[in-house]
Amino acid sequence: MKRTGYLFEKICSKENIRDSILEASKNKRKRIEVRRIIDSLDFYVDQIHDLLINKRFKNSEPSIRTRFEKMQNKVRTISVLPFYPDHIIQHAIIRVIAPLLKRGMYYYCSANIPGRGEAHIRRKLKYILPHDIRNTKYCLKFDIKQFYPSISTYLLKQKLRKIIKDEDALWLLDTIIDLQPRGLPLGSYCSQWLANFYLQDLDHFIKEKLYAKYMFRYADDIVILDSNKRKLKKMERIIEEYLFFEYLEVKSSWRIFEVNEKNAIDFLGYKFYRKKITIRKRIYKNIRRCILRMRRKINCNKRVTSKEMRSLMSYYGYIKNTNSFYIRNHYLELLPIQQLKLIL
Repeated sequence: MKRTGYLFEKICSKENIRDSILEASKNKRKRIEVRRIIDSLDFYVDQIHDLLINKRFKNSEPSIRTRFEKMQNKVRTISVLPFYPDHIIQHAIIRVIAPLLKRGMYYYCSANIPGRGEAHIRRKLKYILPHDIRNTKYCLKFDIKQFYPSISTYLLKQKLRKIIKDEDALWLLDTIIDLQPRGLPLGSYCSQWLANFYLQDLDHFIKEKLYAKYMFRYADDIVILDSNKRKLKKMERIIEEYLFFEYLEVKSSWRIFEVNEKNAIDFLGYKFYRKKITIRKRIYKNIRRCILRMRRKINCNKRVTSKEMRSLMSYYGYIKNTNSFYIRNHYLELLPIQQLKLIL
């Protein structure tokens, strides 16, 4: 693979830093720290430029927070870095190296990539399940145990050196990667891009060496569809061996099953059947609670906050993309959606 150089100059350019500040500040401009930087934009552009050119940048100490995610029913540990200079510099890096990371990216690798959200995979699955029954008869579904914390920073650096030859750019990336001794921190802007890049070789191995008919990856959650159950069992064993050398491990909850009206593909928060898509039961319960709680507020003439409205609109996106007619007709009709949208 051809390696690319002269990246550090682009990362450090004042134009790139300025655009990175504006990009990183989206939806954050109510914060005092962010407003201060936007109001003195030229001064902070010069400050970050000097910090990078003179190689004086060091990672700030992250604040560790725990967050419960209702959709996944998981507690996650998030490393929160300050907006200045860490968050801005990470945006400046990704603005330059994103085309390199995407160059070898598998088409149905999704998550945290602009233009490749869950809809990118959902539309394809929705089409192939009823139209290619033979090659989607069986499904292998698995995810990787403790993916972000298990990533080998040494191996990640070696992978980056295969596509980048600029030593100064590699110094900066190494600094970002070394924020913690092992693994990548959740919450870091660079982490989501580098994590996808780390599994690029696995994507190509599954498609080009194991000849999987259909393969979809959303972060570390992987679905493979094929016509042969034995082939999928053999594939799972080989993938486990392959991941061992990547210092990763398949979760013990992996399974192979026949796709039919009783066994749906539980993926992306949806349940994919041959002729319909429904919502995962846990998400359905969360949506129901959210709607009823908002309805009680409206009946008591209490104010619905913008945070609650964003949560509802997120759930609304799930509902409109599925065949969940019951919740649409019996619960959503209780709310004046168009009026509530004005809160956002």
